[in-house]
Order: sequence, then C-alpha cells, then structure tokens
Amino acid sequence: MSLNDSILRSVGLTDPNFEFLMDDNGEFNHISYRGKDNHKTIVYEAALHGDMDRCTLCGQESVLTKNGFSKPTEVKLPATNGFDNRLRLRKQRYYCHNCNASVVVSSPDLEEDRNISKPLRLQVIRLAMEDISEKVIGFILRLSHSTVHRVINEELQDYRYDYSHLPAVLSFDEIRISRSYAFVYASPDSFMEILPSRDLNTIRSYFYGFSLKQRQAVTHVVMDMNASYATLVPELFPNAQIVIDRFHIVQLMTRAINTIRTGIQHLLDKHSREYKIMKNGWRLFLKKYSNLETAHRKYMRGLNEYITEEEAITLVFKSFPVLEAAYLVYQEALEAMDKRSPELIHALIRTYKPVGSAMDVTIGTFKRNLKGILESLRCPWSNGKIEGINRRLKQIARTAYGYQNLGNYMRRIRIQMKYGKF
Repeated sequence: MSLNDSILRSVGLTDPNFEFLMDDNGEFNHISYRGKDNHKTIVYEAALHGDMDRCTLCGQESVLTKNGFSKPTEVKLPATNGFDNRLRLRKQRYYCHNCNASVVVSSPDLEEDRNISKPLRLQVIRLAMEDISEKVIGFILRLSHSTVHRVINEELQDYRYDYSHLPAVLSFDEIRISRSYAFVYASPDSFMEILPSRDLNTIRSYFYGFSLKQRQAVTHVVMDMNASYATLVPELFPNAQIVIDRFHIVQLMTRAINTIRTGIQHLLDKHSREYKIMKNGWRLFLKKYSNLETAHRKYMRGLNEYITEEEAITLVFKSFPVLEAAYLVYQEALEAMDKRSPELIHALIRTYKPVGSAMDVTIGTFKRNLKGILESLRCPWSNGKIEGINRRLKQIARTAYGYQNLGNYMRRIRIQMKYGKF
C-alpha cells in the first residue's frame, strides 16, 4: 500500500485521484494558525488529477486538452486529535476548444462550490443525531455555527412526509414546544411523524394525504382524553376504535386525590398531625391499599412518630371523609385496571355519587369517554411508546440548549428520525 493511500485514510478521503505533495523538507503537511483564536491547523498540500472526456459547460466530447492546474483552494477536512485539518488543493484543468472555456476535474469527496469535504459534512450529520448543540458541534469539528446550521438545513431541504404506510394501531399525543404545541403520532413499535401544530386542520390535512383504503385499515387509535382528537378520529379513520390510554386514566384520578388533599391542607394548622401526614406522607394516598404497611410501625418524618402507613391515612380519613370517599373510588379504579375488568370500571362510573370534590369532575370526564376507557381494558395497546418519544423530544430541546425557532427544532428531530435514532 502506498504512502498516498495511507494519507488518504488518515484524512478521511477515498478518491485515489488525490496526490499529496511533499515539500522541500520531505513532509506532506505543515502547521499553520488560523481564525480569530489563532488555533493550530494542519494543512496538506495536494493535487487532484483526473480524466475528462466531455466538457461540463457545453457538453461536447473529445474537445478537451490538459491546461495545467487551477489556483490553490482550501477545503476543510474532518478534525483529528482536536486539530483543524485543511486541504490546500490544486485541480487538474482542461481547456475546451469548442466553448473556449477552462473546466476543472471533480471528486466524489468534494462538493461543488463548497469549502467543506463530504466526509466532514457526514461528521456534522452524525453529531447532529446526538443531543448536543450546533455550537458544540462546530467547536468539535472546528466549524462556525452558521456552517453547521447550513449543513443540517441542506440535509433536510428535501424532507417529505411519508405516505407509503399507515399502521393499524396509532398513538396520538402532543408536546409543548416554544410556547406552543406540536402533534406527535406513532405506532406501538416506531415513531411515525411530528406535525408543527396540534390544530385540527393541520392534522386533518396531513392524514388526508393517505388513501381512504389506508385510513380504513386503522383499527385502534390510542390517545388521552382530548375531546378534539375524539371528534376527528371517526372522520379520518371510519373503522377505528378509540382507546383511552390507561396511564392517563390513573393520572386523572391521582390529580383529583392531590387536589382534594392540598385543598384540605390549606385549611389546617401546619402543626396538626393531619397536616404533617398529608404534607410528608402524600405518596401514601396514591399507593394501592394492598401495598400499605399495616403491621410494622416506622418512624414518619415530620410527624416524628412511629406509625404504620395504614394508621396514618386512617387518622386523616377520620377527620376528612371527603378525601376517604375519593380514595376508595381511586382504589376501586386501580383494582379494575389491574384485573383488566371493563365490568368493574363501568359499575364504578355508573354508581358513583357526587360528593362535591374534584373526583366528581374526574368521573364526569370518564363518563364522556366511557367507550374508550372500556376499550382500553379489552386491548393491550397503550401510549407507552409515544410517552417515551416525548421524553426524548424534550431531551433534545434541553440538552441542545432549547429552540425558540420551531423550524430549527423540527429539523433536529427529523434528522434523528431520518437515520433511525427513534
């Protein structure tokens, strides 16, 4: 293997038409200092050879003769060991006798009218798939922030929605981005798409891009209790059943319990035993009753007593039956969810008697979404996948230092989608 090939590998190039030139000292590169920070740069001297049988300007064949080399231009290479690498390149020049113009050879490692090489561009894309800011990417690769930003934008300028496949089971959710909400949907196995708005017209316009046959094949749509989505599902997916995500069912009930508890706390003396139990032992009111400690007394912080978990909540319930009533409803709902029993949850909702608490509002919401709640106990689908995706999307915003511009944020998400990071 030649020395030229070894240098090609070390700088990330593959085109054998590059010839690295040795200086008077017998070296193929030299140290230079560039930029405002006067950083160390390794500069390679090279010539690009190649044959041309057709003029790239007029298209005529067999009218070209070699005409020396072009003036040297600098091309940025992938950084190594923290050093900025540059290629000072002269290209083989040809003269066209038909159009009387000079043309130069090209290389698959270079981009026309660009001063960064394709291997360096690929490094930008690879780092953009990680949750780091564009500024950090530029620091690692010795590029300006604007160059990194431009490369990412160019990579996604031809992005189009994929209408080739629509899964039988869909999950709907939204995510808050830059003081607005975006719509996200997925299948049980993979991330499908993120839309820039949760507006119904935006969602409707997107899904009408699929054929009626594709939309008729959708059997289930898993979602939270967002009333606007519920009105849209029958229109877009005539054969689909709405499934209310089980996590959101439990979450709504825990919020009701917490609302009642905190409302009571505001009325109590902060030195009372009941207040201290609700303040420091608030998790006890959300646990399954079967998981409460009933035999062994433990020291409760804040209350400064040895007491069982069951004794603690019973002490509170004696003084506040409204909280006890909500707690019992919550426990019945947990039992129905554990047993996957539509009958139990239906009976609970049907027989519930309002007591003037936040639980009344929750049960009212359940009544309006009863069909979807019952369906959630009959099928295995949930929004677990999409909730994980939402966490990842928020992580991108957090670790990449946030995005005020929704378009930039969407591009960082979609570059990860394009290369299978979700």
